[in-house]
Formats: sequence, structure tokens, C-alpha cells
Amino acid sequence: MDQQINILFIDDDDNLYITYNKLLNANIKENFIFDHIITAEEIEPTIMNQKYDIIVLDQKLNNGNKGLDFLPLIKKNNIYSYVIVNSAYGNERLATEAIRHGANDYIQGNKEDNNEFLKVIQKAINSIKQYNLMEDLAQNLYTSRQKLETKVKKQLNEIKSKIVSRSHQMEIS
Repeated sequence: MDQQINILFIDDDDNLYITYNKLLNANIKENFIFDHIITAEEIEPTIMNQKYDIIVLDQKLNNGNKGLDFLPLIKKNNIYSYVIVNSAYGNERLATEAIRHGANDYIQGNKEDNNEFLKVIQKAINSIKQYNLMEDLAQNLYTSRQKLETKVKKQLNEIKSKIVSRSHQMEIS
């Protein structure tokens, strides 16, 4: 994939960010940037100023803030982002709630078992690739249609011109 994948990790655990960053660098072959913010107060200005392909959102943020409370804002400003709710304290109820609020996926993250995180990130990357491919195909289709319309209009104008010219010649004769 030629395009860079922008990933935002929202979590107050610097060690988890470091662990995941190493994991991604060792296992993901795509061109990506892995940004990190640690406070709920940084979420709005960050997502307002940058578009992210993947957003990993912790459920328990600083000062008692909950990640799910920020999902509507995130989806509004990064509508095509693949949002993954990540919580070490989660359960099936939280996973269901996350999906209902607009998350694309949920993982129960921890520093010991990173396989699930890696699988979900790879799934998100594949989803982004498919979306970008469909977007490129749609753009190519639109461009082809525009070219075809231009060509047809040109040919119609040439035919009209010939008809007018012949009509004019017939009037003269």
C-alpha cells in the first residue's frame, strides 16, 4: 500500500503505547505513523486537526473520563476511521456497548498477550485498504464517465454542425 496509515493511540499508559509501538514496528509492513495522546483533553483538538485511519481508544481515561463518551465526537470528525476500543478492564457488555456507540472493534488489551491487538490492527488495515481500493475504483469510474460524456458531447456537436451545414447547403441550392 502506497499510502501512509495514520494510527492514533488514546491511552494514559505510556508503557502500553511503547509495547504496542514496538509490536507494530516489528510486525506491520505498511507505512504508518503511530501517534499517542494521553489525556481526554487532547482528544478533541487532535482529531479536529488530523484525520486518522485507525483510532485505538482506551475506555478508562484520565480524571474519570470514559472513552465511549468520545466516540460520537471521533466518528463525527473522523467518519471513516476504524475505531477500536481497548480496555484491560473490559467484558462482553463493554464490547457490545462500544460497537453500539460506533466502534468498529473491541479488544481487551494488555502488555502480556499482544496477539489480539496485532490481529485487530491487521484487520483494520485490511479494511482501510479495501475502502481505499473502492474509493479509487469509484474515482476512476467517475473520471471515465466524465471523459465519455465529453467525447459524446463533442461527437454530438460535430453531428449537429454537419446537419446544420448540409441543411444550409440545401437551402442555398
